[in-house]
Amino acid sequence: MLLALFLGLAARLAFELQLAPYPRHERIANVLDDQTFFVDWAAAMARGERLDLSTSPHEWAFWAARQPHLPPQAPLYPALLALVSLVVGSAPGWIRAVQVTAGLATIAGVFLVARRRYGEPAGALAALGGALYAPWIFFEATVLRTSGLVLLFVAIVVALDRLASIASYATRRERLTALGVGALFGLAVLFQEQFVLLWIAGVLWLARGRRGGARWVIAGGAAVLLPLVLWASLRSGRLIAATASTPFNLLIANLHDAQGQVPATTPTYDAFKRTQAQPATAPFLPGELLGALADDLAQHPLEFVRLVARKAGFLLRPIEIADNVNYYLARRENPALRWTPFDYPTLVPLALAGLVLARSATPAAAPLLPLAAAYALSLVAFVPLARLRQPLAIVVIVLAGAGAAALWQRLRARPAWAITAIALLLAAGGWLRPEPLAEIRTADWQMAGGAWEREGQMRRAGGHPVAARAAFVAALVRNPGAGRARAALLDIDSRLGRPTLAPLPRAAETLCEEGSRAAQRGDLTGARRVLERAARRAPRHPRPWRLLANVHFLQGDRPAATIALEQAAALDPYDPLVGANLAALRGLARDWTPRAPLP
Repeated sequence: MLLALFLGLAARLAFELQLAPYPRHERIANVLDDQTFFVDWAAAMARGERLDLSTSPHEWAFWAARQPHLPPQAPLYPALLALVSLVVGSAPGWIRAVQVTAGLATIAGVFLVARRRYGEPAGALAALGGALYAPWIFFEATVLRTSGLVLLFVAIVVALDRLASIASYATRRERLTALGVGALFGLAVLFQEQFVLLWIAGVLWLARGRRGGARWVIAGGAAVLLPLVLWASLRSGRLIAATASTPFNLLIANLHDAQGQVPATTPTYDAFKRTQAQPATAPFLPGELLGALADDLAQHPLEFVRLVARKAGFLLRPIEIADNVNYYLARRENPALRWTPFDYPTLVPLALAGLVLARSATPAAAPLLPLAAAYALSLVAFVPLARLRQPLAIVVIVLAGAGAAALWQRLRARPAWAITAIALLLAAGGWLRPEPLAEIRTADWQMAGGAWEREGQMRRAGGHPVAARAAFVAALVRNPGAGRARAALLDIDSRLGRPTLAPLPRAAETLCEEGSRAAQRGDLTGARRVLERAARRAPRHPRPWRLLANVHFLQGDRPAATIALEQAAALDPYDPLVGANLAALRGLARDWTPRAPLP
């Protein structure tokens, strides 16, 4: 485990030290982003004030302003952020440091869970998988609840494993242990409401043969939750048992969604929201939301069944569904994350092997798969976003460690065969990975462009115009429509002089002409090969990349066309056709304009 902790820390430090403007929340600075809402809420808590919901255009604020007696979300995460700011300061680096620490604790928890079920080798291999699991490392750099969700899930499993070894709860120490586990469930519910189902599942498991334990776990959770519910209820004069977002989450996720927009709002939801555009002081009841949902389900029962099935399918697919931030864009932006080997699809084949081959070493353990199923059910009731799905990766990682250990055990007489079998399963998982560019949304490119634009502004204010110019160019590569970045680039170049392109070598120019003629003849494969040679001859000149992008596009290879256009735009950010074509590929503009002389 120590080796896994060392590798996990090294991977996280490498990622943090080279962290690009995206996904830094302080660079993205999107007022519609959950990260901004959490930061503002935490800052208000640290000042001892209520969050001014009237100043936020966020969706949570819209509904919370109409239910001021309810907290907008489960309040523990912003409270922890406020505590961090009061103790060490509000710099974003401190938040990331705390969340990296949570990630290291998760690695230790994964080791304990896998070792108890499948033995020491499986525990060590699972810890290694957790240490180098790229999505966890990515989300630890965001101001979202993800790292806490993962840590709480694994902590709950470890705690329930401890209760599994208690027979009667006859002693004070055993009862206090069960109370502590219940309190952990209560804190988890205050962190994210989905943990209610895990609490219920844990209590039901204990009640099967350990009724005393179930009672103490219920009491421990109630001891955490009830005082806060009673305090808030007395303060507001109304019984509070949920957050303002609870009925809204059910509504937005379970309307019939006829256009297949998952995750997104629906026409029915948007229409209902327009009817609620009254002043924030107007009376409003959550029952109105639930009533709208019930009416929609009654009118569209088959659509609702298909929607739930589609969400369940999304939960199992190897794609990380983006919401506030995009894992795939972050991999492109951050080299350290790109070289981190493991993610969900990579480990799934090895985990399936573990499910088939591995046998539990300790029957007296918490039911890992039913607990995961309870959490998965809570996601299907809402939306299986990437940041919410991360606790389920614990099961995949534990089973992958068990699968690798079982293969080694069965083939230890032939180590080369064991290594080959494990490598083939990992390679099969790599084959399941989706095309990253296909999973990056238009809004993600806009946020990345804005992040680089703000990076350029900070470099410029710090007296580094050359570095600022590079950042503004990076902003235009990501979002060619970033007008402020373009204006800043023009201003810097008017002061420093616009960099001149080196002349195109004669050999590369000849290849460009040959490739253009081949494309005009319809020989796109031959044109691509010739233009790839031209790009290798003159990698710092935009012309080969422009022509190569057109050929890739005509061949229907949009990812390759995008990569070539990025190269051209970085070398010549003033080329209007390159910018227009790049914008078209990213959904920022409508039409592709081939670069002459190609058709």
